[in-house]
Amino acid sequence: MKKKPILILTLTIVIKLAAAQVPFGLKAGLVMPYYTVKSDNVSLNASIKVGFTAGIVSSFRINKAISFQPGLNFIRKGGKLKMTEKIRLILRLLAI
Repeated sequence: MKKKPILILTLTIVIKLAAAQVPFGLKAGLVMPYYTVKSDNVSLNASIKVGFTAGIVSSFRINKAISFQPGLNFIRKGGKLKMTEKIRLILRLLAI
């Protein structure tokens, strides 16, 4: 259910950008976060959970020397922490 509004918003932005002849592109990458938790005398390190990032970017020229480049990125990252119980953390973020 949550995917449908995001898909509609993304398609609307892409169509508007294409109609306005504003240059836009796709962006993708790899995310390898490393988490450390420190509290008083306890320090915990989570193992790396490889994630990805994907998004769209656009470019608006303000003048010859300056341009504005907004973007919308989906980022997935997380980690695994082994204690007495196995804890798995996965974050799914939408960054503007």
